[in-house]
Amino acid sequence: MQTISKYDGQKKISMLWFVASGIVLLIFVLMLFSRNNVDRTSAWQWLISYLSPVLTLMASAFVYTIQHQRKFQSKLIDVFFYHLILILALIVSFPIVERNDVLFHDHLNRNSFPLPFVQGLILVLAGIFFNKG
Repeated sequence: MQTISKYDGQKKISMLWFVASGIVLLIFVLMLFSRNNVDRTSAWQWLISYLSPVLTLMASAFVYTIQHQRKFQSKLIDVFFYHLILILALIVSFPIVERNDVLFHDHLNRNSFPLPFVQGLILVLAGIFFNKG
């Protein structure tokens, strides 16, 4: 069984998630402002509802982790959970890929059904790396 320290897992997942969120945000802004018939307020609400829970969990956990770094370096977690988070993160990123034949807002709404389920799985798995224990 391969393992990763809880601290290293936090760093890797956070770097990936924050960088990917920045890229998604940039793509989202470019798509949002390149179209005329977009309800920007609801589009922003959609994006924030999917990015903020995981980013908030990670950011708040880092405040605690920095103060207790030695404790988290010694805790080991099966690398399987790290890889599973990465795969689910790819699934979450697909709705940002726009289709030209569908209105932007309709495209986001279509993808709103499966995302809370996948996001919930990611939050549970991220909790393995980002809890105080």
